[in-house]
Amino acid sequence: MNGVAFGQCMLTFQYIDYPADNHKLGWNEMLAWLREKRWQSLGFGGSVYLVLLIPVVNILMMPAAVAGATLFWVREQGAETALARQG
Repeated sequence: MNGVAFGQCMLTFQYIDYPADNHKLGWNEMLAWLREKRWQSLGFGGSVYLVLLIPVVNILMMPAAVAGATLFWVREQGAETALARQG
Protein backbone atom coordinates (compact mmCIF):
# COMPACT_ATOMS: atom_id res chain seq x y z
CA MET A 1 0.00 0.00 0.00
CA ASN A 2 1.48 3.33 -0.98
CA GLY A 3 1.51 6.43 1.20
CA VAL A 4 -1.50 8.13 -0.40
CA ALA A 5 -3.76 5.08 -0.04
CA PHE A 6 -2.57 4.66 3.54
CA GLY A 7 -3.37 8.31 4.24
CA GLN A 8 -6.85 7.91 2.75
CA CYS A 9 -7.53 4.90 4.94
CA MET A 10 -6.28 6.60 8.07
CA LEU A 11 -8.36 9.73 7.45
CA THR A 12 -11.42 7.58 6.82
CA PHE A 13 -10.86 5.70 10.08
CA GLN A 14 -10.23 8.91 11.99
CA TYR A 15 -13.29 10.81 10.85
CA ILE A 16 -15.78 7.92 10.67
CA ASP A 17 -14.78 7.04 14.22
CA TYR A 18 -16.73 10.05 15.56
CA PRO A 19 -20.20 8.89 14.42
CA ALA A 20 -19.29 5.25 15.07
CA ASP A 21 -18.44 6.10 18.67
CA ASN A 22 -21.73 7.94 19.03
CA HIS A 23 -23.48 4.72 18.01
CA LYS A 24 -21.26 2.67 20.34
CA LEU A 25 -19.64 0.62 17.59
CA GLY A 26 -16.37 -1.05 18.43
CA TRP A 27 -13.30 -1.06 16.23
CA ASN A 28 -14.08 -4.42 14.60
CA GLU A 29 -17.69 -3.46 13.84
CA MET A 30 -16.65 -0.12 12.38
CA LEU A 31 -14.00 -1.82 10.26
CA ALA A 32 -16.54 -4.35 8.98
CA TRP A 33 -18.95 -1.51 8.15
CA LEU A 34 -16.23 0.35 6.26
CA ARG A 35 -15.27 -2.81 4.35
CA GLU A 36 -18.87 -3.16 3.18
CA LYS A 37 -18.65 0.39 1.83
CA ARG A 38 -15.07 0.22 0.65
CA TRP A 39 -15.29 2.53 -2.37
CA GLN A 40 -17.51 5.11 -0.69
CA SER A 41 -15.16 5.13 2.29
CA LEU A 42 -12.06 5.53 0.16
CA GLY A 43 -13.77 8.27 -1.83
CA PHE A 44 -14.52 10.14 1.36
CA GLY A 45 -10.99 9.66 2.70
CA GLY A 46 -9.50 10.66 -0.65
CA SER A 47 -11.45 13.88 -0.89
CA VAL A 48 -10.52 14.81 2.67
CA TYR A 49 -6.88 13.95 1.93
CA LEU A 50 -6.78 16.18 -1.15
CA VAL A 51 -8.36 19.17 0.57
CA LEU A 52 -6.06 18.82 3.57
CA LEU A 53 -3.11 19.36 1.21
CA ILE A 54 -4.24 22.93 0.47
CA PRO A 55 -2.68 25.44 2.88
CA VAL A 56 -5.08 27.54 5.00
CA VAL A 57 -8.10 25.63 3.64
CA ASN A 58 -6.96 22.62 5.66
CA ILE A 59 -7.76 24.51 8.88
CA LEU A 60 -11.42 24.69 7.86
CA MET A 61 -11.46 21.18 6.46
CA MET A 62 -10.99 19.36 9.75
CA PRO A 63 -14.37 20.33 11.28
CA ALA A 64 -15.98 19.99 7.85
CA ALA A 65 -14.61 16.44 7.61
CA VAL A 66 -16.24 15.54 10.94
CA ALA A 67 -19.55 16.92 9.68
CA GLY A 68 -19.06 15.12 6.36
CA ALA A 69 -18.32 11.84 8.09
CA THR A 70 -21.48 12.22 10.15
CA LEU A 71 -23.49 12.94 7.01
CA PHE A 72 -21.90 9.94 5.28
CA TRP A 73 -22.79 7.77 8.28
CA VAL A 74 -26.40 8.96 8.41
CA ARG A 75 -26.95 8.49 4.68
CA GLU A 76 -25.42 5.03 4.58
CA GLN A 77 -27.06 3.85 7.82
CA GLY A 78 -30.38 5.27 6.62
CA ALA A 79 -30.11 3.23 3.42
CA GLU A 80 -29.32 0.10 5.43
CA THR A 81 -32.24 0.74 7.80
CA ALA A 82 -34.64 1.25 4.86
CA LEU A 83 -33.50 -2.02 3.27
CA ALA A 84 -33.89 -3.86 6.57
CA ARG A 85 -37.45 -2.58 6.93
CA GLN A 86 -38.36 -3.71 3.40
CA GLY A 87 -36.84 -7.16 3.83
